[in-house]
Amino acid sequence: MFATQVEPQKLGIYIETAVNAIADALDAGLDDEKIQKKCCKALLILCGHFSTTGKIITDTTVLKQAGYKNGSSELKSPSYDEEDQQLDVTISSEDEEEERNEEFMINLLESLIGDGESPFLKTISRCLESRHLDLVRTCLITVTWLSSSLSKQYNAGLHLPAFLAVISQLKEILLNSELELKTLASMSLFNFSKISECRTLLKIMAQDMAPILHGLVDVIWTAKKLHAILM
Repeated sequence: MFATQVEPQKLGIYIETAVNAIADALDAGLDDEKIQKKCCKALLILCGHFSTTGKIITDTTVLKQAGYKNGSSELKSPSYDEEDQQLDVTISSEDEEEERNEEFMINLLESLIGDGESPFLKTISRCLESRHLDLVRTCLITVTWLSSSLSKQYNAGLHLPAFLAVISQLKEILLNSELELKTLASMSLFNFSKISECRTLLKIMAQDMAPILHGLVDVIWTAKKLHAILM
């Protein structure tokens, strides 16, 4: 793995450079379909690389985890073990590599979220309001992975301003988009609710989200849990 081949003091610099390059490419992809397709593929590869399966994550995978089945109104809640494995970011590795992989993951997350000013998150939030549904769907999958990763690494201590725009866009998608996108947004919001600062923000938004969450509690288990946490 790349993390085992780079000097620790340089690792963060390389990761930050790569993350900024992704943000720049996403910006360009808002107006260029070819760049957009490449960015979507790159984001899905990134998320998949740090999942337990190591495979590219698709919207079908995430929707299935949320209990959504082709518009079915039948709610299927996961068992406790299954819930713990939702987009698990544990990196499969040999024991001797575990510490370096953990350091790489922390460096990656810190570069993605920044210290309150995150080019990556700002670009993701702009993409979430794009008219291009494939880009919106891919960014929702990315945010689902990122929020899951963050909730496993941190339960508090994150810089709230970095997430304000993204969480606001997730709320808008939950309120106004088609059911599949609502499902992806609800899973990200549920993951964010596990982080103290984000949960406080979500409770401020709770009144606006209450009616739609109530309407989804029998369809999406993440909506049911999020409703219980916020109301």
